[in-house]
Amino acid sequence: MVICIIAALLVVIGFGIGACVWQQDTFNKLARCRNAHSDAIASHFDERQKLEREIKELTKTLGTRSEEVMQLRRRIAKAETDNAALREEVLSQTNSIEEQKKIANAYWLEMSSKARQLEDQKKFLGELSTKFGTIAEKL
Repeated sequence: MVICIIAALLVVIGFGIGACVWQQDTFNKLARCRNAHSDAIASHFDERQKLEREIKELTKTLGTRSEEVMQLRRRIAKAETDNAALREEVLSQTNSIEEQKKIANAYWLEMSSKARQLEDQKKFLGELSTKFGTIAEKL
């Protein structure tokens, strides 16, 4: 009976030691899990800070790009305005050239008409002088 009590006592002590070992193992696993969780949180925090820095840099770059885009838009608007002014000037000069052509054509027609009139007058004077010549001979 003493052996049974000793055996039972050994079994209880074994269960107690096993429970302590199991508890210690569980605490170790829990500590590793907490460490892993803390590392994951720290890594996530570091990653978040890194992403926030990248966002700030991209926002800064975006601001710079936005300014460049606005400058380009201003330059495009100025170029379009200049282009429109040049088109107006070219159109004005083209109209002026067309008017000058019309004036030149009218002048040419007038000069041609006067040249024909001069030729007709020359011919008439030639005929008159011939008639006067024949009249003078008859006298």
